[in-house]
Amino acid sequence: MSTDRDIHRPRPAWMNALRGSWTALCAAAAVVLGPATHTASTLVQANAAPLRHAPDRDRGPAR
Repeated sequence: MSTDRDIHRPRPAWMNALRGSWTALCAAAAVVLGPATHTASTLVQANAAPLRHAPDRDRGPAR
């Protein structure tokens, strides 16, 4: 069970620095990986679409 002394004890400086570093790392990863994930998803959808064949020049327009 915690006491009042445990609640008000200050954290060591290295714990605050480590916590700040992880926050910055996660924020940077979100900025970099967020658009990359969206782009990858869009490319997967584009590759799954059926191919559109161009009409032959000597046959006329495609039907």
